[in-house]
Amino acid sequence: MKTVGIMTWFSYDNYGTVLQAAAMCRSLSKLGLNPQLISYDPSMGSMGHAKVKKSIATKVAHRLLGKYHLCSRERCDKFADFRSRFLVLSPRVKSISDLPRLNNEYDAFLCGSDQVWSPRFFDPNYYLSFVGDDVKKVAYAPSFGCDSLELYGHASEIRVLLERFQSIGVRESSGARLVEECTGKKPPVVLDPTLLLCDEEWEGLSSRDRSEDQLRPYCLFYFLGYYKKNYDVALQIANTKGLSVVMIPVYQRDLSNPNCPQEAVGPDDFIALVRGAACVCTDSFHGCAFATLFGKELFAFERFDPKDPNSQNTRIYSFLETMGLRDRLITRNRLDSYSAADDSMYDKISLNKRIEDLRNESMDFLTSSLLGV
Repeated sequence: MKTVGIMTWFSYDNYGTVLQAAAMCRSLSKLGLNPQLISYDPSMGSMGHAKVKKSIATKVAHRLLGKYHLCSRERCDKFADFRSRFLVLSPRVKSISDLPRLNNEYDAFLCGSDQVWSPRFFDPNYYLSFVGDDVKKVAYAPSFGCDSLELYGHASEIRVLLERFQSIGVRESSGARLVEECTGKKPPVVLDPTLLLCDEEWEGLSSRDRSEDQLRPYCLFYFLGYYKKNYDVALQIANTKGLSVVMIPVYQRDLSNPNCPQEAVGPDDFIALVRGAACVCTDSFHGCAFATLFGKELFAFERFDPKDPNSQNTRIYSFLETMGLRDRLITRNRLDSYSAADDSMYDKISLNKRIEDLRNESMDFLTSSLLGV
């Protein structure tokens, strides 16, 4: 059985990060491969340096405003439990110098998904820089999370690293354009790993039906950013539909919102809450992905100001375009005039067929890239 080493993020207590890693392992196993997530701590590379650059004043201000991520013991334990059950990890990489030795441990290497190719947190190890020239290197659905490499530096290094891959499939159309600019070859756009699993497979990963906790049908809020107008329009949508609100807390300040669950929300709880919702309001890529996968009515919002050069909205733009759901995006210039009564439902049968076709194409990419079929 061919063993594949996967370089991706998995150690952060972020729903999308952990769930995409679990889905990648499960999808490769279905192909008869033996996948292992390489236990590399990104703080060894530029991710650690980026955190150091944050000023003490900024950290203090965020803490005073409650703008720091939740970090309760119960929540951390739920993420740790999920990892222990569904992630296949290699022995811990103790230092960057250990990485080249992995060439003797794996038949092939794969990087992705998530924003492991973001130039904001450039780390050449997520471009498989440590892998030998004679070992197969595959990129599956990595995201740059931006429209340009030039703003952040490292463009010349990235060009050289991309040329070393035998196969590249990216998550966003903007990423396909960037790879083509660097290599002269346009890669296919493939599905995020979370969408490679069907509804029933995800049901097997959820702990219980969290919708049973709710006394009435609910609209699920999952916002990674805080733009009050987004939240106000989401409330309008819920009220217009006669739905209660359940909000997944992201920041400490969210806990003061009476619509947040009383107990910590782990990765499997996240799955169950999306599956049990009547509709979903979110500014998150993976919030959009799971709502779409589970056939929920989706209302997508812009997390970042589209005029901000550091905006990461391209991830949601590309996803909605790929799924034929661009009209589900409530842009910031629509917020003041938005009326929930004007929205129409989309064709779920056609959407499910589109997901199935894209899933087959994406699995074919993995099969041909890793098994040579």
